[in-house]
Amino acid sequence: MGMVLALSAIMIAAVTFLVNWLSDIKKARVKFAIIGISLHATWFLALSFVATTYQIVALSLLDGVAAAFNVSWFAHYGDSFPREQYASILVLMKTGLMIGRIANLAPTLVFIPLASYASYFRFSTIVLLFLIPPYIISKRK
Repeated sequence: MGMVLALSAIMIAAVTFLVNWLSDIKKARVKFAIIGISLHATWFLALSFVATTYQIVALSLLDGVAAAFNVSWFAHYGDSFPREQYASILVLMKTGLMIGRIANLAPTLVFIPLASYASYFRFSTIVLLFLIPPYIISKRK
């Protein structure tokens, strides 16, 4: 198990490096952010069908690759503002992430006490997919 996790960590690090490099050179940050959200949605949906520890380990690789692509979202957000505002934007991004984490408590309070974990993961999948249209709209501007 340790060997599998070590190899997946190396692979995820390589993917993260390539995504960051390519998103800057190819100006593909929005496309990569959409890929990241799609991979995370796939991860959440797949989690609703998991039955063994091995499946969870395999899915952790998918989660890591999705996170590597989501780094483009931060870069895209940063590119939308002038350099002198980066510090303020970073604070706003961190605040937004914390609000998102707190908002995540609402569905957990509904689904977890009912032991309906699959429903929670499917709900999370749907919520994630709703993030794609704003990215597409931001790309057109």
